[in-house]
Amino acid sequence: MKYIGKWKLHKNGVVNQGQQYFVCRWLELFHCFTIDAFRYRAMNSYSIINELLTVIAGIEKGVWHEMNVKLVCKEALDIIKNDLVLKNSSYIAGILRALQDGINHKAKIEERMRLKIALLGIHTDLKRRYWQALKDGLKSSINYNDFDQIEWFISALATYLIDVGHEREFMYQSCDDILNDSQQRDFPCFYEQLLQKIEPIDIDYTTIMKLNGDYAGLNGFFLEYEFQNTIDIDNPQVNSFISKEPVLYAIKHIKAVDPNAAAVIAQTKMANLLDVLYYSHPKAKISSDPICLVKDNEKLFLCNVSANLVGYDPNQNWLNKANNQLTKILRSSVLSDESKDKLLGTLRYFRLSYACGNTDQQFLNLWIALEHMTKGSENQRSMIDSIANFIPKTLSLNYINRISRDTIENLFRSGINVPEPFRKVIETRNIAEFISLMKEEKTYQEMAISASNNSLLFHRLEKLRNILLSSNNIKIAIEKNCEDISHHLARMYRFRNYIVHYAARDLKIMGITANLHTYVRTLLNILLYEISNYECFQDLHGVYMKYQLVFDQYMEGLDKNDPKVLEPTMIANPLLLLWPGDKY
Repeated sequence: MKYIGKWKLHKNGVVNQGQQYFVCRWLELFHCFTIDAFRYRAMNSYSIINELLTVIAGIEKGVWHEMNVKLVCKEALDIIKNDLVLKNSSYIAGILRALQDGINHKAKIEERMRLKIALLGIHTDLKRRYWQALKDGLKSSINYNDFDQIEWFISALATYLIDVGHEREFMYQSCDDILNDSQQRDFPCFYEQLLQKIEPIDIDYTTIMKLNGDYAGLNGFFLEYEFQNTIDIDNPQVNSFISKEPVLYAIKHIKAVDPNAAAVIAQTKMANLLDVLYYSHPKAKISSDPICLVKDNEKLFLCNVSANLVGYDPNQNWLNKANNQLTKILRSSVLSDESKDKLLGTLRYFRLSYACGNTDQQFLNLWIALEHMTKGSENQRSMIDSIANFIPKTLSLNYINRISRDTIENLFRSGINVPEPFRKVIETRNIAEFISLMKEEKTYQEMAISASNNSLLFHRLEKLRNILLSSNNIKIAIEKNCEDISHHLARMYRFRNYIVHYAARDLKIMGITANLHTYVRTLLNILLYEISNYECFQDLHGVYMKYQLVFDQYMEGLDKNDPKVLEPTMIANPLLLLWPGDKY
């Protein structure tokens, strides 16, 4: 995320701790390079009920297996019982009971119908009042400087806004634009101005995209697009868009909640047009420009619709390291040729994900890359079985390492005056030493004082320290992450089937694609490191089994409050339980 100067906050009336937490967290939620753990979440109560109703409909049509209801019910139960809007609702007890029944019992048709009716009731209620309740609750929690409640309300609100059709870039830019303008305002004015900008109301937009290449024969109207060789717009703001070279402008009228969303919809619809063009004219060389011009009644917007993967990239030069690792692997006489081919296939589809023109193609290539890494033996019932069996524990074993590393990165980015004991640790990214300093009362208090002027950073440090001080809290955090990954993988599999079987294009897929990208990249790092450093693995599944075994042993040690597993080096790298000498 981008940290904001105090003068800019004060100019907008953002002065107390709750207000600063809100603004910093808003920008962090939607910034394109935000660390994965801190981006907007995939689900809140409203979206998980939508998903559960969709899954039930899929089961009724014979598309989905009954197990999907149990998986989504389990996730929905956790989300809804912690919902601050719903906690005092008269029907919440009945909803939670229905969800628990969906988890515990093999659902019969009549039980599933009862669950569906209950969900439709709460869905109707949330559709009517959730937006206003989230706004009011967030405003109240900001006034009380209640960081935990601010965090819950702003996260639920962010998910709601993405779910109803807003684009991440528009959400970020709306806040940044207000902060950067010259107007002096108090916080209530800032808050209302921001929420007014992002209120989810459909607006009529005109979108204009440029087609380059062999577009002969396209004229007039085609698939609801109007085609023109020129556009009559005299505005310096769009001079760069109006091409001097021969192009064809594709014009479409679209309803959307913001101009960036309208541009993405236009680009998605353009894919349908290109599908037909290549079908009828296979040798054509046609492409659409990544910039879309969007007009409403008053303004012009230039929106980039290229399919860029969002998320934190460590930006390290890993080329030589990856070259050395892969060379050793390909020369290995122990690793099977099948596993070598799987790794090469994974790298190929990972690369192809960057070459795609839209997000659904990116998603599919990343999913195929994941399948290459996890394809099991012939006795596996399905591909999702392999993924569900191996991936969650492998990824979540290093969860504490990851959130500690992310916190170090945030401290580095924030530019605060870091106390001397932490300075070298942050510069060297020494996670074990960082954990050791966080657990020491005196050194932690020095760090907390330095971070106290940044309410978001201070709150995050407090939460991390609370986890690190207790074996039970570490265990809960890792198990929760493992469960979240399991839910997310099942969701990704359903997305994959929507795209493959129904050619569906979901406009909200960007966030889940970014998460899938993180999964694939992390697993690739693990496989390349493990196989190139330890010449004992005959196949990729040997690596997964190692992580499975360590995960189970580590959870057992945490459950028994074993002092050994609470050592900073062990928290930073649980693999030391089984393989002494590992360093990450």
